Amino acid sequence: CGPLQAGQPCLPAPLAPVRHGAPGMRFNDGRCDRQGRFLAGTMVMDMGLARNAGKLYRYAPGQPLEAIVDDLIVPNGLAFSPDGRTMYLSDSHPTRQVVWAFDYDIDGGPLRNRRVFIPELPAGRPDGAAVDADGCYWICGNEAGRIYRYTPDGRLDRSLEVPAARVAMCAFGGPDLDLLLVTSIRPADAAPDSIAGAVFILRPGARGLEETASAG
Repeated sequence: CGPLQAGQPCLPAPLAPVRHGAPGMRFNDGRCDRQGRFLAGTMVMDMGLARNAGKLYRYAPGQPLEAIVDDLIVPNGLAFSPDGRTMYLSDSHPTRQVVWAFDYDIDGGPLRNRRVFIPELPAGRPDGAAVDADGCYWICGNEAGRIYRYTPDGRLDRSLEVPAARVAMCAFGGPDLDLLLVTSIRPADAAPDSIAGAVFILRPGARGLEETASAG
């Protein structure tokens, strides 16, 4: 939306067209880099097909939309180091369950030095993620009810338990960014009194970073 005027609705407007590589695709997980460019990944909605038609796209105002990573099934876990020079990305499909790190060009150049950052979580599939002020990477272990903290050198530093198995995304919040907000998924067969699907607030003993707003 542009500048708002009194009484006028804020209507969504397309930013860039996307030509998906397969039918039945959607976007999944996105965030801005430290410079305000918006990145988002695509996936085939039917995860059972295990099709690697997904890509990670990067959008900057006034620039053509570009695909910077391909061969993805379920892109997830997108996050950036405090200086913006390392990008993290996971594939949470059951056949992959890996987290990569990339050297990220803050001037918008190509990604370099793709390497495995976390070959496999202790339990659960890698899902949404965040980075704290110390540069540590927090990632949800979906189906395990766990949030894991990894140091920048890939060492597991901490594991927090959440009373819902399918944790999906985590983000730092609160006035001091010292709260970890965790979303969860409610299964179709959940009991009526189940708290699955709730948002949980943890005090992880770490502080987050203020996220960069979109430049466009």
